[in-house]
Amino acid sequence: MSNGIYIHIPFCLAKCAYCDFNSYSGKMNLRDDYITALISEMKSFSGIEADTVYIGGGTPTVLENKQLERLITAIHETFSLAEDTEFSVESNPATADFEKYSLLKNLGVNRLSIGVQSFRDNELKALSRVHSSADAIEAVLLAKKAGFKNISIDLMEAIPNQTKDSLLENVKKALELPVNHISCYSLIIEEGTPFYDNTPPLPSDEEEREMHHAVCESLEKAGFTHYEISNFGKDGAFSRHNMKYWTGEPYYGFGAGAHSYYGNVRYSNISGIEEYIKAEDKRLEATEISESEAEYERFMLGFRILTGFETRGSFPDKLKALSEKGLISFDGRIAKLTKRGEDLANLVFMEFLSE
Repeated sequence: MSNGIYIHIPFCLAKCAYCDFNSYSGKMNLRDDYITALISEMKSFSGIEADTVYIGGGTPTVLENKQLERLITAIHETFSLAEDTEFSVESNPATADFEKYSLLKNLGVNRLSIGVQSFRDNELKALSRVHSSADAIEAVLLAKKAGFKNISIDLMEAIPNQTKDSLLENVKKALELPVNHISCYSLIIEEGTPFYDNTPPLPSDEEEREMHHAVCESLEKAGFTHYEISNFGKDGAFSRHNMKYWTGEPYYGFGAGAHSYYGNVRYSNISGIEEYIKAEDKRLEATEISESEAEYERFMLGFRILTGFETRGSFPDKLKALSEKGLISFDGRIAKLTKRGEDLANLVFMEFLSE
C-alpha cells in the first residue's frame, strides 16, 4: 500500500456559481507567501514515500511559471516519489499556455486534468465559467503539443440550458480530442453557493438519469471503461490517485483546507489563505477512525468502483439483502453495483453509513 500526496492551490480567476470548493478569487497577491507556507508544511513530512501526486484547487495553473517551478521542485526534493509516480495537475482552460504546460511536463508532471465542463458556450455562461468552448479545445491540443499522453477532462451533466442532445454533443467533441480519461458528473447544488440562493432551472431527475445513461453508452462504445460512478478511462488510464480515496489507502494533504488520512486518523487543515499562511501549525482538526468505522467507509466508497471490490467477509447480511433487491452483484468475494444499483447508488451507500 503506497501513499498519495495532495497539494491544494486555493486561487481562482473567478469563483463559479456552483463551486463550494475551498477556493478564492482576487487574492493573487498572496501566491508567493502561500507557496512559502505550503513548502514549509511539506518539509515537516520530509521523506514520505508516495506513488501519486495530485495538485488540485482552485486552479493550480493560475500560479506563475516561477511559482509552479518552485513548488514542484520542492515536491521532488521533499518526498520520495516512486519511479512510476502518477503526477497530476489540474488546469482551467482559461489559463492554458504552451510554455506553462511544457514547464509542467519538464518538471515531471505526467497527467493533466482540464476542467472543461462543457463545449457549448451557452452552458459555460450559465455555469459562470471564465473560459469558452474554443479555449477548452485549445487547452487539450496544447497539452498534447507539450507532450502529455495522459489527459483527463471534466464534463458536467444536468446543468442549466442542457439537454440530452447537447450533452451528447459535448461527449462527441471530447471523443474527437486526444483524451484518455473523462470525469462526467452531475451538477449538485451546494449550500453557500450562488446557485443555492438562486437555483436556475435544471433538468428533472428522470432527464438527468437519461443523460447519464446516454453518456455511459457513448463512452463505452468508444472504448472507455466506466470504472467509477463518475469516471471513465481508456486503455487503462484510470486515476490512480483518486483510487486511493475510494479504496481507503493513505494520503497526505498539504495546503489550505486540505485533508489527509493515514494511521486511521483523518486530518483537516485551516481553510483561509491568510490564516493558513500565518499559522505555525496548519492542522485544524484530527479525527480518529475506528476499525469499524473504517470498514463501513471502505464499503461505502468501494461501491463507487464499478469494476468491483473485495468484501473480505464483512457485512454478509447486508450484501445478501442488496443482492436480492438487484442493487448489487456478489459472488461471495467481489461485490459491485448492478446497472439498477448505479441508478439507486445512494440507497446502497446509505446501508454503509457508520452505525
